[in-house]
Amino acid sequence: MKILITGASGLLGGRLAQYLIQQQKQQRPEILLGTRRSKGWPNEAVMDFHQQDNLREVCHGVTAVVHLAGPNAAQCASADEQTLAADVQAMSNLLHRAIEQGVRRFIYVSTMHVYGASEGYIDEHTPALNIHPYALNHLAKESLLLNAHRQGLIEGVVVRLSNAFGAPVDMSANCWMLLVNDLCRQGARDHQLVLKSAGTQRRDFVPIRFVCGAMWHLLTMDSKLLSAEPWHVSGQFSPRVIDMAKRIQSRFTVVFGKTPELHHPPAELTDQPGNLDYAIQKLRSSGYSADPLSLVDDEIDDLITACLYDSSVNTQ
Repeated sequence: MKILITGASGLLGGRLAQYLIQQQKQQRPEILLGTRRSKGWPNEAVMDFHQQDNLREVCHGVTAVVHLAGPNAAQCASADEQTLAADVQAMSNLLHRAIEQGVRRFIYVSTMHVYGASEGYIDEHTPALNIHPYALNHLAKESLLLNAHRQGLIEGVVVRLSNAFGAPVDMSANCWMLLVNDLCRQGARDHQLVLKSAGTQRRDFVPIRFVCGAMWHLLTMDSKLLSAEPWHVSGQFSPRVIDMAKRIQSRFTVVFGKTPELHHPPAELTDQPGNLDYAIQKLRSSGYSADPLSLVDDEIDDLITACLYDSSVNTQ
Protein backbone atom coordinates (compact mmCIF):
# COMPACT_ATOMS: atom_id res chain seq x y z
CA MET A 1 0.00 0.00 0.00
CA LYS A 2 1.27 3.46 -0.95
CA ILE A 3 -0.33 6.37 0.92
CA LEU A 4 -0.09 10.03 -0.04
CA ILE A 5 -0.54 12.43 2.89
CA THR A 6 -1.11 16.04 1.88
CA GLY A 7 -0.34 18.70 4.46
CA ALA A 8 2.35 16.38 5.80
CA SER A 9 4.22 19.22 7.50
CA GLY A 10 1.23 20.01 9.71
CA LEU A 11 0.31 18.66 13.14
CA LEU A 12 -1.89 15.77 12.07
CA GLY A 13 -0.05 15.08 8.83
CA GLY A 14 3.29 14.73 10.60
CA ARG A 15 1.90 12.58 13.39
CA LEU A 16 -0.03 10.35 10.98
CA ALA A 17 3.07 9.79 8.85
CA GLN A 18 5.05 8.93 11.99
CA TYR A 19 2.33 6.52 13.13
CA LEU A 20 2.14 4.74 9.77
CA ILE A 21 5.92 4.40 9.54
CA GLN A 22 5.87 2.69 12.93
CA GLN A 23 3.40 0.00 11.84
CA GLN A 24 4.54 -3.62 11.94
CA LYS A 25 6.76 -4.54 9.02
CA GLN A 26 4.16 -6.77 7.36
CA GLN A 27 1.59 -3.95 7.50
CA ARG A 28 3.81 -0.92 7.04
CA PRO A 29 2.74 1.14 4.02
CA GLU A 30 4.94 3.22 1.77
CA ILE A 31 4.40 6.87 2.72
CA LEU A 32 4.55 9.83 0.35
CA LEU A 33 4.70 13.16 2.19
CA GLY A 34 2.87 15.83 0.23
CA THR A 35 4.02 19.40 0.83
CA ARG A 36 3.76 22.69 -1.06
CA ARG A 37 7.41 23.55 -0.40
CA SER A 38 10.35 21.17 -0.34
CA LYS A 39 11.46 20.12 3.14
CA GLY A 40 14.33 17.98 1.93
CA TRP A 41 12.55 14.79 3.05
CA PRO A 42 13.61 11.62 1.19
CA ASN A 43 9.98 10.59 0.61
CA GLU A 44 8.45 14.00 -0.08
CA ALA A 45 6.24 15.03 -2.98
CA VAL A 46 6.26 18.75 -3.72
CA MET A 47 2.71 19.51 -4.81
CA ASP A 48 1.12 22.23 -6.90
CA PHE A 49 -2.63 21.72 -6.57
CA HIS A 50 -3.31 23.80 -9.66
CA GLN A 51 -0.83 22.01 -11.92
CA GLN A 52 -2.48 18.94 -13.41
CA ASP A 53 0.72 17.24 -14.60
CA ASN A 54 2.24 17.60 -11.15
CA LEU A 55 -0.79 16.04 -9.49
CA ARG A 56 -0.90 13.27 -12.08
CA GLU A 57 2.72 12.40 -11.34
CA VAL A 58 2.24 12.53 -7.56
CA CYS A 59 -0.84 10.28 -7.67
CA HIS A 60 0.74 7.69 -9.96
CA GLY A 61 0.99 4.35 -8.14
CA VAL A 62 -0.75 5.67 -5.00
CA THR A 63 -3.24 3.37 -3.29
CA ALA A 64 -4.83 5.90 -0.92
CA VAL A 65 -4.82 9.65 -0.32
CA VAL A 66 -5.28 11.36 3.03
CA HIS A 67 -6.04 15.00 2.25
CA LEU A 68 -5.16 17.31 5.14
CA ALA A 69 -3.95 20.41 3.31
CA GLY A 70 -6.14 23.50 3.55
CA PRO A 71 -6.72 26.76 5.42
CA ASN A 72 -7.54 26.83 9.14
CA ALA A 73 -10.48 28.68 10.69
CA ALA A 74 -8.66 32.00 11.07
CA GLN A 75 -7.38 31.88 7.50
CA CYS A 76 -10.86 31.10 6.18
CA ALA A 77 -12.38 33.96 8.17
CA SER A 78 -10.00 36.49 6.63
CA ALA A 79 -9.93 35.05 3.10
CA ASP A 80 -11.95 36.42 0.19
CA GLU A 81 -14.32 34.29 -1.87
CA GLN A 82 -11.80 33.84 -4.65
CA THR A 83 -9.20 32.40 -2.29
CA LEU A 84 -11.67 29.97 -0.74
CA ALA A 85 -12.93 28.94 -4.18
CA ALA A 86 -9.35 28.25 -5.23
CA ASP A 87 -8.91 25.93 -2.23
CA VAL A 88 -12.01 23.95 -3.18
CA GLN A 89 -10.75 23.79 -6.76
CA ALA A 90 -7.40 22.53 -5.47
CA MET A 91 -9.10 19.54 -3.87
CA SER A 92 -11.20 18.99 -6.98
CA ASN A 93 -8.02 18.86 -9.06
CA LEU A 94 -6.38 16.39 -6.69
CA LEU A 95 -9.50 14.21 -6.53
CA HIS A 96 -9.87 14.03 -10.32
CA ARG A 97 -6.22 13.16 -10.85
CA ALA A 98 -6.47 10.54 -8.11
CA ILE A 99 -9.45 8.97 -9.87
CA GLU A 100 -7.64 9.14 -13.21
CA GLN A 101 -4.57 7.40 -11.75
CA GLY A 102 -6.58 4.60 -10.15
CA VAL A 103 -6.24 5.62 -6.51
CA ARG A 104 -8.56 3.28 -4.60
CA ARG A 105 -9.42 5.28 -1.46
CA PHE A 106 -9.49 9.02 -0.72
CA ILE A 107 -9.88 10.28 2.86
CA TYR A 108 -10.73 13.92 3.45
CA VAL A 109 -10.37 15.26 6.99
CA SER A 110 -13.13 17.76 7.70
CA THR A 111 -14.29 19.20 11.01
CA MET A 112 -17.06 18.94 13.59
CA HIS A 113 -17.41 22.71 13.27
CA VAL A 114 -19.66 22.20 10.25
CA TYR A 115 -22.51 21.67 12.73
CA GLY A 116 -22.18 25.00 14.49
CA ALA A 117 -23.55 23.38 17.65
CA SER A 118 -21.62 23.19 20.91
CA GLU A 119 -24.03 21.12 22.98
CA GLY A 120 -26.40 18.20 22.67
CA TYR A 121 -26.17 14.85 20.93
CA ILE A 122 -24.63 15.15 17.48
CA ASP A 123 -24.22 12.27 15.05
CA GLU A 124 -23.52 11.98 11.33
CA HIS A 125 -27.20 12.67 10.52
CA THR A 126 -27.32 15.98 12.40
CA PRO A 127 -27.82 18.88 9.93
CA ALA A 128 -24.65 20.87 9.21
CA LEU A 129 -25.90 24.43 9.68
CA ASN A 130 -22.79 26.48 10.42
CA ILE A 131 -22.38 29.33 7.90
CA HIS A 132 -18.87 30.35 8.99
CA PRO A 133 -16.52 30.38 5.96
CA TYR A 134 -14.45 27.62 7.59
CA ALA A 135 -17.47 25.33 7.81
CA LEU A 136 -18.70 26.17 4.31
CA ASN A 137 -15.22 25.53 2.89
CA HIS A 138 -15.15 22.07 4.44
CA LEU A 139 -18.71 21.25 3.38
CA ALA A 140 -17.94 22.14 -0.22
CA LYS A 141 -14.96 19.77 -0.24
CA GLU A 142 -16.93 17.05 1.53
CA SER A 143 -19.57 17.22 -1.23
CA LEU A 144 -16.96 16.78 -3.96
CA LEU A 145 -15.71 13.55 -2.43
CA LEU A 146 -19.05 12.08 -1.39
CA ASN A 147 -20.49 12.70 -4.86
CA ALA A 148 -17.53 10.88 -6.41
CA HIS A 149 -18.11 8.02 -3.98
CA ARG A 150 -21.80 7.80 -4.87
CA GLN A 151 -20.87 7.61 -8.55
CA GLY A 152 -18.52 4.71 -7.84
CA LEU A 153 -15.48 6.65 -9.04
CA ILE A 154 -13.45 6.21 -5.85
CA GLU A 155 -13.86 5.03 -2.27
CA GLY A 156 -14.49 8.35 -0.54
CA VAL A 157 -14.23 8.76 3.22
CA VAL A 158 -15.09 12.05 4.92
CA VAL A 159 -13.83 12.33 8.50
CA ARG A 160 -15.39 14.98 10.73
CA LEU A 161 -12.79 15.55 13.41
CA SER A 162 -13.29 17.24 16.78
CA ASN A 163 -10.59 19.22 18.64
CA ALA A 164 -7.46 17.11 18.16
CA PHE A 165 -4.43 17.90 20.30
CA GLY A 166 -0.90 16.63 20.74
CA ALA A 167 2.77 17.27 20.16
CA PRO A 168 3.76 17.95 16.56
CA VAL A 169 6.66 16.13 14.93
CA ASP A 170 7.96 19.56 13.88
CA MET A 171 7.53 22.24 16.55
CA SER A 172 7.27 24.90 13.85
CA ALA A 173 3.98 23.37 12.66
CA ASN A 174 1.06 25.79 12.63
CA CYS A 175 -0.78 24.21 15.56
CA TRP A 176 -0.38 26.63 18.44
CA MET A 177 -3.77 28.26 18.02
CA LEU A 178 -5.32 25.00 19.29
CA LEU A 179 -6.43 25.37 22.90
CA VAL A 180 -4.58 22.45 24.48
CA ASN A 181 -1.43 23.06 22.47
CA ASP A 182 -1.53 26.76 23.31
CA LEU A 183 -1.98 26.15 27.05
CA CYS A 184 0.88 23.63 27.16
CA ARG A 185 3.17 26.09 25.40
CA GLN A 186 2.08 28.88 27.76
CA GLY A 187 2.88 26.72 30.76
CA ALA A 188 6.32 25.85 29.42
CA ARG A 189 7.17 29.38 28.28
CA ASP A 190 5.41 31.62 30.80
CA HIS A 191 4.84 29.28 33.77
CA GLN A 192 1.17 30.22 33.70
CA LEU A 193 -2.01 29.28 31.85
CA VAL A 194 -4.20 32.16 30.71
CA LEU A 195 -7.71 31.70 29.33
CA LYS A 196 -9.39 34.51 27.43
CA SER A 197 -12.81 33.48 28.76
CA ALA A 198 -14.18 31.95 31.93
CA GLY A 199 -13.88 28.59 30.20
CA THR A 200 -17.40 27.38 30.97
CA GLN A 201 -18.03 26.24 27.38
CA ARG A 202 -17.67 22.55 26.58
CA ARG A 203 -15.40 21.18 23.86
CA ASP A 204 -14.74 17.65 22.68
CA PHE A 205 -11.01 16.94 22.85
CA VAL A 206 -9.43 13.98 21.07
CA PRO A 207 -5.82 12.79 21.47
CA ILE A 208 -3.94 12.52 18.19
CA ARG A 209 -2.93 8.97 19.18
CA PHE A 210 -6.60 8.01 18.87
CA VAL A 211 -7.01 9.93 15.60
CA CYS A 212 -4.03 8.19 13.98
CA GLY A 213 -5.40 4.78 14.94
CA ALA A 214 -8.79 5.72 13.52
CA MET A 215 -7.21 6.89 10.28
CA TRP A 216 -5.33 3.61 9.86
CA HIS A 217 -8.58 1.76 10.54
CA LEU A 218 -10.37 3.78 7.84
CA LEU A 219 -7.49 3.28 5.41
CA THR A 220 -7.53 -0.49 5.78
CA MET A 221 -11.15 -1.37 6.53
CA ASP A 222 -13.26 -3.47 4.16
CA SER A 223 -14.73 -1.31 1.39
CA LYS A 224 -18.11 -2.94 2.02
CA LEU A 225 -18.33 -0.96 5.27
CA LEU A 226 -17.94 2.39 3.53
CA SER A 227 -20.91 4.64 2.85
CA ALA A 228 -21.58 8.04 1.33
CA GLU A 229 -21.86 9.64 4.76
CA PRO A 230 -19.25 11.25 7.03
CA TRP A 231 -17.47 9.48 9.86
CA HIS A 232 -17.09 11.11 13.27
CA VAL A 233 -13.73 10.91 15.03
CA SER A 234 -14.05 12.44 18.48
CA GLY A 235 -12.65 11.89 21.94
CA GLN A 236 -15.94 11.12 23.67
CA PHE A 237 -14.48 13.55 26.20
CA SER A 238 -16.24 16.91 26.50
CA PRO A 239 -15.10 18.78 29.61
CA ARG A 240 -15.53 22.47 30.15
CA VAL A 241 -12.54 24.42 28.87
CA ILE A 242 -11.69 25.45 32.44
CA ASP A 243 -11.62 21.79 33.51
CA MET A 244 -9.31 20.90 30.63
CA ALA A 245 -7.03 23.76 31.67
CA LYS A 246 -6.99 22.41 35.23
CA ARG A 247 -6.13 18.95 33.91
CA ILE A 248 -3.20 20.41 31.97
CA GLN A 249 -2.16 22.27 35.11
CA SER A 250 -2.12 19.01 37.08
CA ARG A 251 -0.10 17.24 34.38
CA PHE A 252 2.54 19.97 34.61
CA THR A 253 2.89 19.04 38.28
CA VAL A 254 3.48 15.41 37.31
CA VAL A 255 5.79 16.04 34.36
CA PHE A 256 7.64 19.16 35.45
CA GLY A 257 7.37 19.09 39.24
CA LYS A 258 5.99 22.63 39.20
CA THR A 259 2.42 23.87 38.86
CA PRO A 260 1.73 26.89 36.62
CA GLU A 261 -0.84 29.39 37.82
CA LEU A 262 -4.19 29.41 36.03
CA HIS A 263 -5.80 32.76 35.21
CA HIS A 264 -9.22 33.38 33.69
CA PRO A 265 -12.04 35.96 33.81
CA PRO A 266 -14.84 35.23 36.28
CA ALA A 267 -17.82 33.24 35.09
CA GLU A 268 -21.28 34.75 34.78
CA LEU A 269 -24.18 33.15 36.62
CA THR A 270 -25.80 32.43 33.26
CA ASP A 271 -22.80 30.39 32.05
CA GLN A 272 -24.33 26.93 32.38
CA PRO A 273 -23.28 24.79 29.41
CA GLY A 274 -25.26 21.73 28.44
CA ASN A 275 -23.82 18.32 27.66
CA LEU A 276 -21.97 17.69 24.42
CA ASP A 277 -21.74 14.31 22.70
CA TYR A 278 -20.15 13.93 19.26
CA ALA A 279 -21.26 10.35 18.71
CA ILE A 280 -18.83 7.81 17.22
CA GLN A 281 -21.14 4.79 17.12
CA LYS A 282 -20.57 4.45 13.38
CA LEU A 283 -16.81 4.22 13.90
CA ARG A 284 -17.31 1.77 16.77
CA SER A 285 -19.66 -0.46 14.78
CA SER A 286 -17.03 -0.70 12.03
CA GLY A 287 -14.62 -2.32 14.48
CA TYR A 288 -12.44 0.48 15.91
CA SER A 289 -12.36 -0.10 19.67
CA ALA A 290 -9.53 2.04 21.06
CA ASP A 291 -10.36 4.08 24.18
CA PRO A 292 -9.60 7.80 23.59
CA LEU A 293 -9.99 8.77 27.24
CA SER A 294 -7.18 6.44 28.29
CA LEU A 295 -4.84 8.31 25.93
CA VAL A 296 -5.56 11.86 27.12
CA ASP A 297 -2.94 12.19 29.87
CA ASP A 298 -0.17 10.55 27.84
CA GLU A 299 -0.87 12.93 24.96
CA ILE A 300 -0.82 15.95 27.28
CA ASP A 301 2.38 14.73 28.96
CA ASP A 302 4.17 14.32 25.62
CA LEU A 303 3.00 17.76 24.54
CA ILE A 304 4.21 19.37 27.76
CA THR A 305 7.57 17.62 27.43
CA ALA A 306 7.93 18.77 23.82
CA CYS A 307 7.13 22.36 24.82
CA LEU A 308 9.53 22.30 27.75
CA TYR A 309 12.33 20.98 25.57
CA ASP A 310 11.61 23.42 22.78
CA SER A 311 11.39 26.38 25.15
CA SER A 312 14.68 25.46 26.89
CA VAL A 313 12.97 25.74 30.28
CA ASN A 314 15.31 25.39 33.25
CA THR A 315 14.01 22.47 35.28
CA GLN A 316 16.33 23.06 38.22
